[in-house]
Amino acid sequence: MVLEAAMQVILQDGPKRLTTTRVADRAGFSVGTLYQYYANKESLLYAFAQRHLQRVASAVETACFGLHKNSLDRMVVGFVDSFFTTSTGRDLETKAFYLIWPELDTRDLVNETFRRIESATVAMLGSSSRFEIEQLPVVAFMLTSTLVGSIRLAFEQRASDHLMQRLREQFVTMCRSYISSVALEHSPPDTCGIEMREASAVLEQSTTCARLN
Repeated sequence: MVLEAAMQVILQDGPKRLTTTRVADRAGFSVGTLYQYYANKESLLYAFAQRHLQRVASAVETACFGLHKNSLDRMVVGFVDSFFTTSTGRDLETKAFYLIWPELDTRDLVNETFRRIESATVAMLGSSSRFEIEQLPVVAFMLTSTLVGSIRLAFEQRASDHLMQRLREQFVTMCRSYISSVALEHSPPDTCGIEMREASAVLEQSTTCARLN
């Protein structure tokens, strides 16, 4: 409840005007009660950022684990969708997170989140026979850094909902092309056509579901 109240104050007044008193009032607590959990404004904002990033990492980890030994196209769609759903599905939380980003030293949190997503991606791709082991860290880094960096920039530039949906679709296309080009030389010759047909079906289904939601 306290972190939800903090989010509301951030969105309404901005992070610079956030105080523990304002958050306590919004949450219906006394300031003394709030101090039992958070020593000051900085620790409160840090906890909010930590919760958001942990949710993103956990969602991607769960999705990647469930995609082990699937086709590469299903892996790509699932990876992108899990990241976008958590990063943009809780839209107000994400907007608040990027508002407080400049106010905090979140390098440790961001690095931890990046490592978790990267590790989950390595394990997912490693369940396929289409990659050499030494490729996996580089491929996972490329996928993770592209999504994390682009989503951050999109929110900082206040991208519209329409643009965010278009980005989601384009990321699937871009990541699929990258994965296919890297894995191609290791692909059995009779599987390429099958996976390309799967790709079209999976992307169409994902796009339809996103628009309905």
